[in-house]
Amino acid sequence: MIFVKKFGNNHVLNGITVNIPKGSICGLVGPNGAGKTTLLGVITSLLKTDSGKININTRKVNALIEKPALFYELNSTQNITQQLILLGLEEKHNPNEFLEYVGLEKTNNKKVKDFSLGMKQKLALAMMLVGNPDLIILDEPMNGLDPQGMIDLRDLILKLNKEQGVTFLISSHLLHELEKIATDYIFLNHGEIISKMTSNEFSNANKGHIHWKSMIQIHS
Repeated sequence: MIFVKKFGNNHVLNGITVNIPKGSICGLVGPNGAGKTTLLGVITSLLKTDSGKININTRKVNALIEKPALFYELNSTQNITQQLILLGLEEKHNPNEFLEYVGLEKTNNKKVKDFSLGMKQKLALAMMLVGNPDLIILDEPMNGLDPQGMIDLRDLILKLNKEQGVTFLISSHLLHELEKIATDYIFLNHGEIISKMTSNEFSNANKGHIHWKSMIQIHS
């Protein structure tokens, strides 16, 4: 089923289907205004379509759209604890196991409001790991990070992908950053998907065009 998303008379998205290979790091690429954030908003049900619908063939999806949703007056352990309580997992997990995985186990001497942006991104990913997601969606996660912050975030994404088997859908207009981690690409422009390819195909500049419908699927 093809879906459409409009703001007023402006068609922001026109007929979308996305198939994300299980275990991949899929880059959603396009210039500012291409519709990337709107597409992710529709996928995560933050926005409603004007026609059609989205089906995601996995139950465990976490997303970071625009900025981390954190408790800024609490410390990192307290943030993870709140997430565990929300999911009814506080008796099964120690918050430190998530913080250690992302390298934030020694940050309880400060509130999250005093974290650097890179630390906030790491904490957001740690909170996403609660509940063992199959798919994590990130919207422009490199924006505002300094060079070391970008390196740390790339390494963490690769670690989660390889060790935990997490599938990623990552939007960015920084193609040179996605090239360092992506296994697959979706190219979006003017609200339409104009191409999809693997990293090898992209490296070989073999850009084909594919017809897409409106279902987002993780398949083996």
